[in-house]
Formats: sequence, structure tokens, C-alpha cells
Amino acid sequence: MALRLISLLGIVLLAGCNLLEEQDSDIQADVATYEGILPGMQCDRARVQLTLDSRDFHYQWQETPLDEDGCGEALETRGRWTIEQARDNPEAVLYQLDPGRDSGPRNFLRIDARQIKMVDEHGEEFWRPYNLILERKAEKLPADDPF
Repeated sequence: MALRLISLLGIVLLAGCNLLEEQDSDIQADVATYEGILPGMQCDRARVQLTLDSRDFHYQWQETPLDEDGCGEALETRGRWTIEQARDNPEAVLYQLDPGRDSGPRNFLRIDARQIKMVDEHGEEFWRPYNLILERKAEKLPADDPF
């Protein structure tokens, strides 16, 4: 009787582990989405959602103005991105949107697995009264996370 109970408990635990593995596989390791509030292209403040796809190194930028004076409309852009090293710190990782763009690329410093921060072309912080950090949306990060 005790042996059957232990065997049954083992089967239940294994089934639970398989279910957790299936749920974890729903998180795409090759796509990362970051959100936050940044200075907007049209307004002082905008809610930004940045999705980076490491399969083909394309990104999607969605920006929604937060100012109440109707300063602009929602904006969506798409383009290419690369992974670079900061000039002054070879250990620092930069995500660079639209390299080669005439007006200059947008740069984000990888702080950790959950945060990136908007920085200048040298990987240096801007002096701004705003928080320039975007937070990653994923609840649980996959083990093989390329970001």
C-alpha cells in the first residue's frame, strides 16, 4: 500500500514537472519586449513598448503620448537592430536601433536581464529628469535567453 502511494505521488510530481516545462516553453527566448515611459518623439512623455527579435534582428517600437494637451498620435516604427559594445567599457552591451540612420541610432544599455536604459552614442547616460529605463515584460526568463 505504501509503495503504491509513493509510486502514485511520483507520477503526479512528474506530470507536474512536464506541465511546468510546457508553460516555460511558451516564453520565446528569441523575442524580448520592454516597456516604460520615455521622452517621446512628439511629446515630453510617452509610453514605449520595444520588441526585439533576435531571429532576424528586427525591432518594433510602439509609442503612445501621455501628455494631456494632445501633442501627438500613437507612433509605430520598425527597423533593424544590432548588439554592440560600448566604446569606453568593452563589457557593456548596447542594443542599437537603426544603425547607419542619418540622424543617428537609438542606443540602449543592457543593465541586466530585465532592464535596458536609453543612452547616448558612447553608451553614456543622458542627464535627464526622466527615468530612461525600459523593463522586460516576461514573468520568467528562459534559461537560453539570448538577451
